[in-house]
Amino acid sequence: MFGPLSPRLAKWSWLILLIAIIYVTLLKKRCKLKPNIEWWQKASVYQVYPRSFKDSDGDGVGDINGIREKLDYLRELSIDAIWLSPFYESPMRDFGYDVINYTSVDPLFGNMSDLDSLIDEMHKEVDGRDLKLIIDFIPNHTSNESIWFQQSVDRVEPYTEYYIWEDCGNATHLQDPNNWQSALGTPAWTYHSTRQQCYFHQYQDSMPDLNYRNNLVKEEIDAVLRFWLDKNVDGIRIDAISKLYEDYNLRDEPAGDESADPNDYYGGYLNHTYTKNLPEIMDMINRWRGILDEYSTNTDSGPARPRVMVAEASGSPTQLKMYYGRTKDGGANFPFNFGLTRINESCDGLCIAGLVDTWMDAKPEEAPANWVLGNHDKSRITSRVGEEKLDALTMLLLTLPGVSTTYYGDEIGMLNINISDRPSQDPVGWSDKSLSRDPERSPMQWYDNSSSCYGFTSDCQAAWLPPHPDAEETNVQVERDDPLSHLSVYKNLSRLRREETFSYGDWTTLKVSANLYSYLRSFNGLTSYLVVVNMGDTALVDEDFSEAVSKTSATVAAITGKSSYIPGAKADLMKVSLQPGDGVVFSWPYIAQ
Repeated sequence: MFGPLSPRLAKWSWLILLIAIIYVTLLKKRCKLKPNIEWWQKASVYQVYPRSFKDSDGDGVGDINGIREKLDYLRELSIDAIWLSPFYESPMRDFGYDVINYTSVDPLFGNMSDLDSLIDEMHKEVDGRDLKLIIDFIPNHTSNESIWFQQSVDRVEPYTEYYIWEDCGNATHLQDPNNWQSALGTPAWTYHSTRQQCYFHQYQDSMPDLNYRNNLVKEEIDAVLRFWLDKNVDGIRIDAISKLYEDYNLRDEPAGDESADPNDYYGGYLNHTYTKNLPEIMDMINRWRGILDEYSTNTDSGPARPRVMVAEASGSPTQLKMYYGRTKDGGANFPFNFGLTRINESCDGLCIAGLVDTWMDAKPEEAPANWVLGNHDKSRITSRVGEEKLDALTMLLLTLPGVSTTYYGDEIGMLNINISDRPSQDPVGWSDKSLSRDPERSPMQWYDNSSSCYGFTSDCQAAWLPPHPDAEETNVQVERDDPLSHLSVYKNLSRLRREETFSYGDWTTLKVSANLYSYLRSFNGLTSYLVVVNMGDTALVDEDFSEAVSKTSATVAAITGKSSYIPGAKADLMKVSLQPGDGVVFSWPYIAQ
């Protein structure tokens, strides 16, 4: 096609090639290449607790069709994925975490057709984006009303060893096999008179643990996972994964703090060495990860859809590092980081920095970070820190690197409800109301109309929990119209989060003090962002950031609701001032040197 080079050109071709190589090398050093990352590595996740989100049929309990009705709202929040709490068939002794049938929808929430419709609607592209669905996957235990357990009690094959059974005397002379505790602080063994043995349970006695040393159990749960992936869900959040295996030899837990309450599982009286975070867990995680990866690359029914595995494990950040696995293709994609759920009103800038740094230092360098402020088991963030600091924490949640997870209603500042004058709906709180998780699970507040139970259900008397008394002022309808509301702050920050710098930019901590927490998000060739929040109790006055970022001025990109800064205006980085609970994001464009 081309003739030989002329002698003159051939003479200099080696020099031209050398210059080209040097130029490209220098260009790469000056301009980092944008990484190729999956959707979940930068995702904004929104947890929907189905009982409390939206009731479509008037029975007072939220349902799947109610979620589908509100998909436009979730798109309005610029989220990427819904994490859907349990919807499986269940006797509801732990509100769905006690599963009777892993592959059926509890009639309380609808039916399989409703769920199929929800998935289809979520996967429709709107403005070039779809919504992903991450479901709760609950492999550690079932309900004691499951057919598997009932058959195991009667020693019907193949179910005889589906659960962990041990001899423990008889009904008149019981002796637990060891000193293991359930998460409730009670013995983890319960005698069954029919089988005349004790079964093991890490949680309530109505939730027996499955036996993962039985290959048939592994195959059953593999089939469950494939069932849901065939339904086209985009990922799983594995519940209680740190308790999947127990010591084969049933050794007693080592003694911990003898002064601690022996009935408090989390108090340190025992070190849960033999019932938590055992290395065998990684075998199952890698097994399930392999199944997810198989579906992630499958193009038989259309374009490949990358799937995600999130591990809900308990332990220190260093302990949780094991769940990332040892190779790029093994382990969970990430374990939930619950560090920020410990924030309370006394947690200042130094406290925040410590929580963030601890996680960033512990996780593998190449792994995505992730951040959670609240969930269905934790007191609501607004109740923990006060309304004044909520927006600042929202700013951190949505601008720190990696994945953010928002619990429904936190974006409007919902508070815990008071249940002191009513019985606990949560069975965990039946014997001790202080343990009830009802306060953080109250109905979502949609409208300012009490006659419609603030948009949750058609009959407030039927609502499974009452709305918060402040629902008339704190709701989606009212806050949509207020540019300084919690919802408006959340939406503005969510839109800003879409900028490429927040997807894969570097993160560098800058100034930290009792009042101040600040960091830089930057990427060579892209806009840079300086995030500053005042988490203290006194004003931050004329703080100078010019040396830290080599800039004397910048544009205000986002603010908290009561900040004195004006979005879009120029600001002096030599004199940054913020009142307690305020935050601001500054930006400036990349300028090639």
